[in-house]
Amino acid sequence: MGVPHQRRGRGDLARRRRARGKGECYETADGTVGEIRGYRELDRIRLTWRPKGWDHDSTVQVTVSPSGSGTVVRFHQEWLAGPEERAAQREYWKGVVDRLAGALAAR
Repeated sequence: MGVPHQRRGRGDLARRRRARGKGECYETADGTVGEIRGYRELDRIRLTWRPKGWDHDSTVQVTVSPSGSGTVVRFHQEWLAGPEERAAQREYWKGVVDRLAGALAAR
């Protein structure tokens, strides 16, 4: 599943980090690669997600929505290899939410 991603020169990497449009590829600083599958500004992004060392893509959707005087951020991940990978990713996304909350609280 997913589109193979090739590593390219430094200029291509910088361009892919700013990818926001459907069909554009990206690569993060830690080597995670994927493709934007859908993007609605101020609402959601859906993308394939393959961390370095994985042999398969998963799909991640991140949504934001207003809630009272704040904002709710939701992460949903599909196409995981099994229960162990699902548990590991649940912990990973909890850590992401904790870091996001800490960064916002520090503002």
